[in-house]
Amino acid sequence: MKVSYDYEDMINELKGDIDEGLIDYEDTIRIERGETIVANTTIVEGIAAYSPIIDFLFPGDKEIEGRTYEKMTVKGILFEMEHYNSII
Repeated sequence: MKVSYDYEDMINELKGDIDEGLIDYEDTIRIERGETIVANTTIVEGIAAYSPIIDFLFPGDKEIEGRTYEKMTVKGILFEMEHYNSII
C-alpha cells in the first residue's frame, strides 16, 4: 500500500496565487499538517508514515493559537503535494 492524499484543490489554489503574483516559488510560507497516516510499504519492509499538509498561510496571515506550523518554500510544498497527490 502507498501513502496518498488528495491535494488537487490545494495545488490549484497555490498555483493560482503564483499566477496572480501573490507569491513566488522561492517564497517561504507556513503549513499546517494533519494527523499522521501510517501505511505498509512494499518498497522497504516496514511502515511508512506521512503527515499531510492540510492548510497553508501566507506571510500576512494570522496563525491560529494552539496550532503548529512549519515553514517551507512554495516550490517544496508543491513538490510534496504533487508527489503524494493521488487516491488509492
